[in-house]
Formats: sequence, C-alpha cells, structure tokens
Amino acid sequence: MSYLLDVFLPRVVELSTLSTDRQTKVAACELLHSLVLYMLGRSSQQPGMQLAEVADNMEKLYKKIFPALMQLACDVEQVR
Repeated sequence: MSYLLDVFLPRVVELSTLSTDRQTKVAACELLHSLVLYMLGRSSQQPGMQLAEVADNMEKLYKKIFPALMQLACDVEQVR
C-alpha cells in the first residue's frame, strides 16, 4: 500500500494546496484527510515494531504530508 501512497500522494497534495477549483480542492482535502487517518491507523497497528521503526517506514510520506497540512491549517478559505 505504501507504493500506492507514493504514487498518489504528491498529486493529492498538489491539488489540495494549489487547486483554484473549489470542488477539486475540497475533494482533494477530504482524500488527504482520509490518507492521513489511514497512515496513522496503519502505523499504530504494526505489531512488534518499535515507534522509531514505524516512523522510519513512513518517513518519506510524512515529509510530503506535514508541510501541506500546515499550509492547509493556515488557509483562510472556509470549507462548509
């Protein structure tokens, strides 16, 4: 599944942060939210792995997501 995230995540981040079409931006943000929840759940359910090992497994994905999340958190546009 990590491979699929590597493929789709950059485009989802791009659409959620840079799209000028409101519907596209909202849909991309909702997908990004779902991906973050999936990643967090997946990280917490890996039996026998230490926290550092889990972080190493998804470190590249987290590095792509966190800047976008910070940018979206500071976005002034209201989504209803």
